[in-house]
Amino acid sequence: MLTRRRFIGTAAAAGVAVQLPAFALPALDASEGVLRYVDPCVATGGHGHCYPGATVPFGAVQLSPDTFNSGWDWCSGYHASDTSIMGFSHTHLSGTGCGDLLDFLVMAGTGPVKLVPGPRNAPETGYRSRYDHKDEVASPGYYSVLLKDYNIRAELTATDRTGLDRYTFPASEQAYLILDLAHGYDGGNKPNVLSAELIHPAPDTLAGGRRTQAWGVGRHVYFTLQVSKQPTRIVFYQDDKEVAAPAAGAQLSGDKGANLKAVLYFTTHANEQILVRTGISAVGADGAAKNLAAEMPDWNFDRVHQQARARWAAQIGKISVTTANEAHKTTFYSALYHMSLGPTLFDDADGHYRGMDGQVHSLSAGQRNYTTFSCWDTFRAAHPAYTLIESNARIADFVNTLTRMAEQSPVGMAVWPLHGTETGTMTGYHSASIMAEAISKGFTGIDVDRAYAAMRKRAFDDDYRGLGYFRSMHYIPADKESESVSKAFEYCYNAWAVAHVAQKLGKTADASALMAQSIYYRNFFD
Repeated sequence: MLTRRRFIGTAAAAGVAVQLPAFALPALDASEGVLRYVDPCVATGGHGHCYPGATVPFGAVQLSPDTFNSGWDWCSGYHASDTSIMGFSHTHLSGTGCGDLLDFLVMAGTGPVKLVPGPRNAPETGYRSRYDHKDEVASPGYYSVLLKDYNIRAELTATDRTGLDRYTFPASEQAYLILDLAHGYDGGNKPNVLSAELIHPAPDTLAGGRRTQAWGVGRHVYFTLQVSKQPTRIVFYQDDKEVAAPAAGAQLSGDKGANLKAVLYFTTHANEQILVRTGISAVGADGAAKNLAAEMPDWNFDRVHQQARARWAAQIGKISVTTANEAHKTTFYSALYHMSLGPTLFDDADGHYRGMDGQVHSLSAGQRNYTTFSCWDTFRAAHPAYTLIESNARIADFVNTLTRMAEQSPVGMAVWPLHGTETGTMTGYHSASIMAEAISKGFTGIDVDRAYAAMRKRAFDDDYRGLGYFRSMHYIPADKESESVSKAFEYCYNAWAVAHVAQKLGKTADASALMAQSIYYRNFFD
């Protein structure tokens, strides 16, 4: 049995190890053994909302199959109960209770092209393909599946900001890849795509981007995509009608509800492999191209896969579990894997990122920017665990990111930030809880004064979701604010957390006032 005491002791030692220089990390073959206990398919059924595809620890790209893009059980775009695949998109959420992303879907096929994915109960009417779970392979940094309707083997791997697909085709004079910019998580009774553009900068390259409004409203995302074999032709579509290819330097674009697609045609021999490498950016297509150049300079799929696997071996190998029950190891290490999927990187290789104000900013040298902080879900256990097993640099980057978010966001401190937008999901302002813990534990490289200024503004000044009542009345009236009890109790904890930072900075008056706020829960009854 893994006790809490043993976990903390082992994890603390691991936390020291991961701060060593890269060359001091364990060799791949020394720690790779734990990866056999990681099953990315855990929680892809039921109400797990997880995806099985390829990514690296805390990576910006999550290249994974989509089986459907609407409904609560498809927040990640995939559900194990489905029997067909729409294609492979480059961004996914893991374990969330709301859906979004699924950007830039690529699908391989043969025969006459269909421009829509088609329904799950009739996949043959669209570009979907049936598949069997027995033909799936999922491991950290890798995913593979046989597309049965086309007899094409799809393989996926990834770096921080790029994805790499490898498709093994049969002999065909009608082989193709389709890029669908209209595909994404269905935001409900509104057009998901606010605007989109598609560019053809070179014979083997497509680029572009879009703004969406599923969960995160006004979210920006861009791509640059290259193929390893020059297509015999590329056909462009707007609203599923063929249009002329955009001229050099021009773009195919559309506004609300934009539906842009491209089909790349090939002639293939048996077992011919065509690779697709795609850079992703929230800054622009040029940023995506720079990410591609920095992280995916060639077409060596096996090398990229092994590098991703090595990173996962180092990440998962931080904690060693000794137990005779192999099932417990699978449960533990698969959970550690899922915990290492986010927050996700949200900057370009050159240090540019899109802030919560919608503007492009630059990081100082050596800094990283993150997103997808599911704060209400993660402040209790995930972020405390990160302080035990992650490097000082990553923890500092988390806190400094949350500080920048508070300064740049029109609504102040982050609640549930998603790709440069604030969803406002759940109660409290638990970015402060996350920040305060790291500061209280003495992590270095954090701009504590800026962090405290952001926390103090929310705790003492902002009239945010009942905080005015909370401060003046010492409770939140149920007839004035929804979820009044839940919000007040969350604010009690937030105040208690921020008080520790005030005390650390010698701001004793603030600390006393915040500690007084922290016990307002005593004013509630029944």
